Amino acid sequence: MTPNKKICILGKNSFVANGLAKYWDSSSIRILSIKDGWDYVRQAVIWADIVINCTGVSRSKNESDFFKVNFHYNSMLIDIIKEIECTKYVTFSSIHYCNMDIYGYSQRYKEYLAGCVTGSNSSVIVRLPGVYGAEAKPNYVSVVSTFFYNNIMKLESQIIDPDKLIQLIHIRRLAEELGLVLEDDHQGESRIFCPPHSEVTVGNLYESIRHLCSNVTLRDSSLDEYLVSGLTETYNDILELEL
Repeated sequence: MTPNKKICILGKNSFVANGLAKYWDSSSIRILSIKDGWDYVRQAVIWADIVINCTGVSRSKNESDFFKVNFHYNSMLIDIIKEIECTKYVTFSSIHYCNMDIYGYSQRYKEYLAGCVTGSNSSVIVRLPGVYGAEAKPNYVSVVSTFFYNNIMKLESQIIDPDKLIQLIHIRRLAEELGLVLEDDHQGESRIFCPPHSEVTVGNLYESIRHLCSNVTLRDSSLDEYLVSGLTETYNDILELEL
């Protein structure tokens, strides 16, 4: 990550936001929340060279939450960025952006807004797979964290479709790959970045995590090297957090 860049990350309670800040480990990073107030957000955005928007609703029983955050808040943030110059704006979408539900619609709208960043500003749309790591919440959107939690707590995991393929990336690798993208200077354009990720079936993922939690290494597994190292790192980090 370019050390002399000032970075504003929105999403103080976001696992991804805090993970990026942790692995980039820079004194020039400010992480904040929309709840801090729009005046504070505006000051931070004006201060920054790079604005990374990690705010967003991915799961809610109330559709109004999607409109409030994914539509309204993102629109207000773009309005602020349009007022300034030479800022790189990063927003997180999803590899499931084509879904024909409120989540998919909201992701496409976020991508549309990022495309409205013009002039001397530029934007990067990051279509995320499932991001995992030790500090991701179980029983929310991270199946990896849920499987680890259930195995450690000796709870049963209900697997409906063990052959379903899912796409995953560890938060450390996301930070590394995105850092490389942000080092490229491209003004006045919008680009889409799809981070490299691993694919695994739900059943294979569960068995791999079960083996790790039973102190069995994944050296001879069918998983790719990034998933093996990511799951192993996650398990070791969880053990340190528990201590």
